[in-house]
Amino acid sequence: MSARQSLDRAGSREHRITLAGRTVCLRFAGEALEPVLWPALAHHVSAPEAGPALELLVWDSDSTGIEPPPAPWEGMGFADWSRTQARRMHDVEMHLCGHGTFSLLMRQSATASYWVRSAADVPPWDRAAPFRSLLGMWAEQHGAMLVHGAAIGNGDGALLLTAPGGSGKSTAAVASLLHGLCFLGEDYVLVEPGEPPCVHNLYGTAKLDDAAMARLFVDGMPPGATLDPGPDPVAYDHHKTILLLGETHRAQLARSLDVRAILVPFLSPSRETSVTPLGAAAVLRALAPTTLLQLPGSGPHSLAMLAAIAASVPGHALALGRDPGAVVSALQRLLEGS
Repeated sequence: MSARQSLDRAGSREHRITLAGRTVCLRFAGEALEPVLWPALAHHVSAPEAGPALELLVWDSDSTGIEPPPAPWEGMGFADWSRTQARRMHDVEMHLCGHGTFSLLMRQSATASYWVRSAADVPPWDRAAPFRSLLGMWAEQHGAMLVHGAAIGNGDGALLLTAPGGSGKSTAAVASLLHGLCFLGEDYVLVEPGEPPCVHNLYGTAKLDDAAMARLFVDGMPPGATLDPGPDPVAYDHHKTILLLGETHRAQLARSLDVRAILVPFLSPSRETSVTPLGAAAVLRALAPTTLLQLPGSGPHSLAMLAAIAASVPGHALALGRDPGAVVSALQRLLEGS
């Protein structure tokens, strides 16, 4: 197997983390990819345990000298594919990304691998949310869903915010963090169906564009709060900055909380924020497309899990006003049940 050859040649740098109550062993071949892909998950580091639920091998060809195996799609090499594809064969899930990465999950052996030509080729979305497709496929195997959404909360529970990009959910999640609430994610979280569902933190990152950063700094920053992108900020999609919250706000990154409500946010021209009830069907219409389009290998079983999640807790439409402080106040009232 090429991944193990790369580990043998370049040496293995190992980290063990706990995701959704299960141990994942990350093994980086050499030193090239670790500083690029590890920071978003570093806040999950845990004590070593025997028998991890998943072993994830991470490698590149440029630093290890090991080439990838033959491409699994006939007539297409790893160097020249241009679109994302996913395929399941027996117990093997493959995700070939049009931006130059290849992910492989072998269910029976609980082993996965992630390959990219070089560290310089890692796309910015993989820096912010590394191994997203792999961890999504693995989580579904264990009864959880990778959901495109944000989640914030307090000691009593969480609110799940789901909507397409540009709806304001990231700004609302980061504003909540700055005002002292718990943070479980601003773009991707793991959710287990149940009565109530449980949301698990996945990444210790946030991505904000210049307008959102300015709005938070001008109107939404409570006394003493900080939001520092660091000395070497990473640009995301040319308009956003990746914030490593695991380094600056680790104490507020909750691992898991029960979901109390699902919110469908949208931007309002008003300065104030308002909340109105929303039925389960409307919540599912917001939750399903934005999640399933980003989940390799999704199908009827994935939709059924999302439907169960949408039906199990109250839903609300969240009209996000221009005042970040008012947004957080509305979210706090929902968490307190008033």
